[in-house]
Amino acid sequence: TDRGARTLLVDGPLGAVGRHLVQLAAAAGVAVVGVVRPEQEVELLALGAVLAVPRGEPTPALRRHHPGGVDAAVDLVGGTTARSALDAVRDGGRYVTAVPPFIDPSGPFADERGIAVEVLTVHPDQAELTALLELAATGALHTAIAETHPLERAARAQRRQAEGGLTGRVMIVP
Repeated sequence: TDRGARTLLVDGPLGAVGRHLVQLAAAAGVAVVGVVRPEQEVELLALGAVLAVPRGEPTPALRRHHPGGVDAAVDLVGGTTARSALDAVRDGGRYVTAVPPFIDPSGPFADERGIAVEVLTVHPDQAELTALLELAATGALHTAIAETHPLERAARAQRRQAEGGLTGRVMIVP
């Protein structure tokens, strides 16, 4: 919201990172649109999103509600859906990806239509992490556990996380 984003498209809103992004953006007053399968719509809306658009080709459904496009999009999936997320952003908006090098078969994305294209980078920030922990402790920020694995299968858990397609965190337990 620091750059005036009032609408945000999240591609991958039910993954571990996406869930937090949806909740935090909605709490900040941003109208969140998530790209999900039809059977995931209720779960997405429960996190605070205002609209679910179908996976595959979300742009037509999104444009019915936001004809000029959304102010910003965050792509947490990459691949072929990355282009749809970029296409859904209004001229002069922002596109952020967590899936470098943010390419699809047409090649790397570049700034186009005045849209700033950025790769999400993570930097440790004790104050921000403390604030997130406080939100989690009070129940204002929810985390979903997709799978649990015993400690002796930590390597397997890491491989599973790398495969993707999860709707929550992989947890290793003693």
